[in-house]
Amino acid sequence: MVSFTRTWALELAQTGITVNAVAPGPTEPNCEGEYQYLTGVPMHRLGRPDEIAAAIQFLLSEDAGFITGQTLFVYCGASIGKALL
Repeated sequence: MVSFTRTWALELAQTGITVNAVAPGPTEPNCEGEYQYLTGVPMHRLGRPDEIAAAIQFLLSEDAGFITGQTLFVYCGASIGKALL
């Protein structure tokens, strides 16, 4: 999906169409393997559906008009590594 996002962003950039993706993490209330997941993310919590929706809403807004070809990872910092504490 990341490659598709970047490719489409390149192909559509001159038309004014932006292409971005959101990579959501597990959300409340039900998540299999929840404890194992929570020990490996800096924020030590699951996301909420409204937090995922807020990221999508931003990318759809005019404020994000200069952003294209990006994948926004919305999952409590899991992409940056394990929490130290």
